[in-house]
Amino acid sequence: MVKITVRRAAAALVGAALAQGNVHCAPADRGEDGYEHAVAAKSAAYSVPSPGAATLRLDFYYSGSGAPQKQFSVGETTTDEFVRVGQKLTLEIPGWVILPLVQDEAGSVTPENLSSSNVSLVITWLHGGATLSTETVKITSWKAEGSSYGWPDARIESIVVPKGATGMRSTIVGTSADGKKTGRETLAETPVFGGELPNKHVYFDLGSDGPQSRVLERGEPVAGSELVVAYADGRADRLVDSGSIDRRVGRVKTYNPRFGTYESDVFGEVIHVISVGYDFGGGFREEALTRSPLPYARYGNTQETRLHVPDDATRVAMYFHVKTYLVAKYPTYGEVTERKYKDGEWILVREKWDNPSGAGSNFAFGTEAKEPLEKHLQRTVVFIKGETSPGQDLFIRGGIDHEASKRLRGVVCQSDDGAPNYACALPIFHRNLRNPTTRAWKLGDAFLDWYGRERSQLVSSSSGLAQGTAADWTTNAWPSSWGAPKSVAVDGYGLEKLNGVGAHLWMLDVDMDCTRAFAAPDGTRWFEAKSFISNGPGWEGDVAQPGAPYPSANHFAKCGQVSLFERGSGAATFKPLP
Repeated sequence: MVKITVRRAAAALVGAALAQGNVHCAPADRGEDGYEHAVAAKSAAYSVPSPGAATLRLDFYYSGSGAPQKQFSVGETTTDEFVRVGQKLTLEIPGWVILPLVQDEAGSVTPENLSSSNVSLVITWLHGGATLSTETVKITSWKAEGSSYGWPDARIESIVVPKGATGMRSTIVGTSADGKKTGRETLAETPVFGGELPNKHVYFDLGSDGPQSRVLERGEPVAGSELVVAYADGRADRLVDSGSIDRRVGRVKTYNPRFGTYESDVFGEVIHVISVGYDFGGGFREEALTRSPLPYARYGNTQETRLHVPDDATRVAMYFHVKTYLVAKYPTYGEVTERKYKDGEWILVREKWDNPSGAGSNFAFGTEAKEPLEKHLQRTVVFIKGETSPGQDLFIRGGIDHEASKRLRGVVCQSDDGAPNYACALPIFHRNLRNPTTRAWKLGDAFLDWYGRERSQLVSSSSGLAQGTAADWTTNAWPSSWGAPKSVAVDGYGLEKLNGVGAHLWMLDVDMDCTRAFAAPDGTRWFEAKSFISNGPGWEGDVAQPGAPYPSANHFAKCGQVSLFERGSGAATFKPLP
């Protein structure tokens, strides 16, 4: 997602029955950049050119409901309004934000002595929902000039955004001069770009000179990777000239103690429904965008989708189709004296196409070649046999059991607040994105984990929300009575040459970070897996697999190989990939 003012909530422990235990901050390996890493970034093979420097200032934004949130936003910068991997940051915190954290009951803190307070900032760098690294930094200086409300501003300098970061979560910690009070305030997450490479974001919005489009990580989309396409509602407003739309849908008679009985106009809501037409060289297709969760502070809401750029794509062409509706909503108070439409009716009032030079033109990008997989990423295939009914799909959840990880690896997989840190999850790249049913679930699916749907996973238009990591139905034979043959190679499901067993084998085919799997003494890298069938059967039962590296009620698969299981059975078959 284009993550501009989006604060991610902690992922729910849907698989809590499989991952229990009292856990604390995970011990982590110290990377070459000097930070402790609790989980590896999906790729470090690409870098953002000239990330530059920026000053971030703590400010407010409104999410549309509830109290305003505090968040760092870009002020002075050598690039643009986005924070990037490798960027050198200076952080500014207004003194009036710090004051409630350090002020004692006697009110002894003044603008003159605020700088003597014990204040620090705990920065947690995130990769998706996972903790990448944590650092505690002290105030480097205080600035009285230009500060607000008479309190000096705290400055923190020389913070460098680490590789793999997609977000920055900060907590201000302050202790009063007498040491009796310690206050904390956690800020909304600040998004970071460049941590999901080779996946990129292309953003269509409004600049000072009018409409603009930008690949936020710079360069071009990468062939064989994901591309988030986002479109600002402010751009749609300008395209359709929404200010000239007659929004009046009726009249209502109400009573006010001051003015008595009077009539007033009722206005409907203007909503844009946006789709993107895209072509990777095989003809245009159109796909609807979905609204991002929170507003972008400068340009309004965004709508977006994820596209997979084929391996052989050399160009990406796009246009946008904007339909603007007036939605009639009438009040439940007073007497509605005029209704131009039915309550809740959607009236199409404008329809425009966003092309760079009118009809027949398109926004065009070249592509960059995808670099070879890093050595720690290995193709891994898991088959689980399970018969399903129409409307049911098989998902796989897994990784390493939380208790086993703590006992055998010394790695804990939850933070103090119970949220998973993904140290027991395995980073993955899906290889098969051809199945139209499972494709949406795979886009944005960054980990094989125990926690159900990841926030970045899209919603399947035909089957709803993901229930984990999606698998594809396969068989080794296709009777003529089934109609025209379908195959994984062409359709994303059906005939599969790695399936030498029969029908109803659900296949997971990914490139997996095997360094995150459990290392047995003989060098084998193992991970646990359990199937979940949607719309009915749910979790499969516990199994006891002979030869497992440690006791578990789940299947054990081998990273870098083909593993074959059956729901409810402890039997397991392994074979090398061709």
